[in-house]
Amino acid sequence: MCVAQFQCPEDSQCVDYYKVCDQHPDCPEATDEMNCTDAVQCTDMTYVCADGTCLKKPNPECDFVTDCPDASDEKQCDCGLRQFSSRIVGGTNASEGEWPWQVSLQVRGTHICGGTLISRQWVVSAAHCFDDDRLFSPSMWTVYLGKLLLNRSSPTEEVARVQRILLHQYYDDESHDYDLALLKLDRLVVHARPACLPPPTHQLEPDLLCWVTGWGSLREGGRASNVLQKVDVRLVSEEACVRSYGQLVTPRMLCAGYRTGEKDACQGDSGGPLVCQEPSGRWFLAGVVSWGRGCGRPDYYGVYTRITRLTDWIKVVISSP
Repeated sequence: MCVAQFQCPEDSQCVDYYKVCDQHPDCPEATDEMNCTDAVQCTDMTYVCADGTCLKKPNPECDFVTDCPDASDEKQCDCGLRQFSSRIVGGTNASEGEWPWQVSLQVRGTHICGGTLISRQWVVSAAHCFDDDRLFSPSMWTVYLGKLLLNRSSPTEEVARVQRILLHQYYDDESHDYDLALLKLDRLVVHARPACLPPPTHQLEPDLLCWVTGWGSLREGGRASNVLQKVDVRLVSEEACVRSYGQLVTPRMLCAGYRTGEKDACQGDSGGPLVCQEPSGRWFLAGVVSWGRGCGRPDYYGVYTRITRLTDWIKVVISSP
């Protein structure tokens, strides 16, 4: 039996789900590439359309191809694209407009945490950014969108206040489990573009190249950066993550980085986005910067809140009145 993998009917070979329907046959008779838009039996690995139909094709959402009979996979897709004009360790300066969902959460003019715009009125960040009781008051915070330099306004910059802060009800400040917060803005943003929210069935395979962005320290114990930084990191298997951190890793966590270290998020990047680009060109929010041992240390990956495990909670909160 294949556990969390596709089983080739011809020879019972197991194939990773992300290789199914990718236009490259992996089964002897190419059965992994057949019936890709036909309805199949639902499992926890299959994408569910709004009408209840399940699809064999992995990650069909917002890829510019209508796969669901009711076209629901292409409906809420005003996200993840950028009109790109031209805590990060080992990163490089970002450019104006490169990461249009990146948010700076500030208290009295000081950058405290990052965040990600996921709709025109909601930002997702890390719950641990609000551990201090004084910081749990929405009136303390100012949200900056479209910023590149912390000390200067950008032409497309938008400023909003926070109306509500909601931490996940199972958040544990000691273990960092369920390290997720939602911030409702006091108005709809105009220019900033949201990142796409992945459905729970969205496949994120180990070794996938993704990007982390933020204004955090450029080295462990160092000063914050004035320019938004970006760094590429590879997703890491759960086994490798557990080898680094043991039982501290829960199913709500995702590791990314390199065994050699050097590229990582750092202090001040907390709450910021880990985004991965699908072949369609759209960027999906895979994780939120949560914790790790030091910054960019060998054998210690960055740990992120795994968004696919919390998508349902996010959707319930942002759709409730």
